[in-house]
Amino acid sequence: EESTGYQLPLMKKMGYDAVTLGNHEFDFGPQALANIIAQSADNGYVPSLVASNLIFSKKDTADDALEALFEKKILNTFLIVERNGLRIGIFGILGHVATGNSPRMLPVKFKDPVKTARKYARYLKETGKADIVICLSHSGITMDKNGEWSGEDVLLARQVPEIDLIISGHTHILLEKPVFVNGTHVVLAGSYGAWVGRYELDWENGRISQPDARIIPVTNAVPIDTAIQRLITEQEQVISEQILKPCNLFDSTVVAETSFPLICNLDTLLEDSNLGLLISDAILSYVNSNNHPGTDISFFPAGLISDNIIPGKTGK
Repeated sequence: EESTGYQLPLMKKMGYDAVTLGNHEFDFGPQALANIIAQSADNGYVPSLVASNLIFSKKDTADDALEALFEKKILNTFLIVERNGLRIGIFGILGHVATGNSPRMLPVKFKDPVKTARKYARYLKETGKADIVICLSHSGITMDKNGEWSGEDVLLARQVPEIDLIISGHTHILLEKPVFVNGTHVVLAGSYGAWVGRYELDWENGRISQPDARIIPVTNAVPIDTAIQRLITEQEQVISEQILKPCNLFDSTVVAETSFPLICNLDTLLEDSNLGLLISDAILSYVNSNNHPGTDISFFPAGLISDNIIPGKTGK
């Protein structure tokens, strides 16, 4: 319990103004998510959380704690930030594919992303008098068989011209340059914090001009912020003590050793992936060794494989 509620205050210290929810935030259900957010708020300042298309159940109480965070203004349906004399309107969307990837969300449901985006983008421009409207969209883009960008956020840009910038997520694609759709830029900076997206713009005569977008790799070339690094180290120690140690694990424990890459790539042909087959074989072996009469078949969902295992220099 003590180790939860830490990430959001850290993100606030790093400089995040606003964040939205993705499907993995619901992996343990709405009650657990509400607990983590509430603990985060208790542990210090948190970035503004914007989630615009959630629907709460009137009958089921399992999402009441999450709904209460809207009443406390810890969760928001939209946000207006003033910077350098500009009013910036921000709202957050969880897309169809992302919600389909998280069955533990129930009883929370989600309004149609395009209709919701249209409502909030227009409200922010007209009533909120926002100069710029930004949509934080956990929906993503994909490349179609013709080599053209498509997917939910391309559709969003096409159908909601009031949005000036879509900061996209979910599909983990690293966009070197923004995708320009119907006057709206869509940007996506990969996944796992390996890259930072930077979007600079000039504001002239009431409109965006000369936008410059790029991605910056997060490597040792980026100077370490000592205060942030100290907080990360403290949290690593908490994880070691409270989570790893009771399982007889240490941060130095070698979990796997391989001489070749173990890959599960959802974006290309799964038939070319060997990691799913290895996990399925391991499950088959374990069940047949420990549970009589055993099983003939084992399955493993590819969507649960979060990372590849690469040998590196040592194979460990």
